[in-house]
Amino acid sequence: MEPFGAWKQAQAMVRVTALASAVFVMLLVGAPGSGERNDYSSVSEAHRGCVEDAVDSIVRDAVRTQKRMAASLLRLHFHDCFVHGCDGSVLLDGNNSEKLAPGNNNSLRGFEVVDALKESITSKCDIQISCADILALAARSAVQSVSASHVTWSVPFGRYDSKSPYSNLTKDLPGTEDTMDIILKKFAAQGISDPKQVIALIGGGHTIGRTHCSFSRRRLYGNLTSISALYSDPQYVTYLRQECPKLQTDEQASAIEIDLDNTSRDSFDLGFFRSLREGRVAIRSDMVIGDPANSPDVRAAVTLCTDDAYAFYNTFASGMEVMGSAHILGREEGEIRTNCRRPNGYSSGGGGGGGQHYAMP
Repeated sequence: MEPFGAWKQAQAMVRVTALASAVFVMLLVGAPGSGERNDYSSVSEAHRGCVEDAVDSIVRDAVRTQKRMAASLLRLHFHDCFVHGCDGSVLLDGNNSEKLAPGNNNSLRGFEVVDALKESITSKCDIQISCADILALAARSAVQSVSASHVTWSVPFGRYDSKSPYSNLTKDLPGTEDTMDIILKKFAAQGISDPKQVIALIGGGHTIGRTHCSFSRRRLYGNLTSISALYSDPQYVTYLRQECPKLQTDEQASAIEIDLDNTSRDSFDLGFFRSLREGRVAIRSDMVIGDPANSPDVRAAVTLCTDDAYAFYNTFASGMEVMGSAHILGREEGEIRTNCRRPNGYSSGGGGGGGQHYAMP
């Protein structure tokens, strides 16, 4: 895979300020002599401003209409980057799409917002930006739209879109039953090896996130000893049982959502870590984060993110920059899609199979 030269030359810039004095980060990506890709990644300041304004406006409107859209767009970016890198593959439609694969099926949202972003940028900004870049920008705007403090990070342009989905790789996504060791290994595979960034990224995603009752229901109705070992707050168990009744079918349980942050839903803040400290977290992979048997580095990371808001915001932002640079495709491997839901050269039907397939250029 071709090195992402322009990206590596860019200096990471993270700023967290009060909203009243928001800092706008402008980052020019690309350097002379970096070859053909530099023609794409070195976007003029005028074009960059147009693209960022379009993304910010549409995302904020979408979040005002439906608060949970902030978490949905952030999650889309996560699930894109963890499967074959940040290449927009999660956006592709089709019978073999990542959308339908385990870990994603019936749980991803925000595709219509990405469609609107692509259309707006193409029509207003006179530039073709990859769907992977659009998704990275949308995630940043989503976080900013629900943050009382101005949390931002650099999003260089220059990613290319994949020409096919990688549904067989959704196993690389963090899972609700993962142990701490597995969580750390999955993040390390994306180049995120600092426990502080791992904890901050999980907390940032979950402070505005939701989950389904199907991931908690079986644990809620075990024997009393196992329940008390998992949930230290009996009132929280009562709440979860009200939200997730015992007699639900699996289909019903999958349709009911509960908050991952039990203190301040839809606000990007320290709420998840407060819930963690109080033993009010719903899924097993969140419970293990607060395990006192974790390594000193993990325990220190949890303490940092719980006690210091600005440290949490800055660590989250730096982690997003690392994740956003994961396994970037070059021009030879990827393309800039004209439609985020299908690769260029797409055709549907044919072969008597009644399904969709991809005809690569």
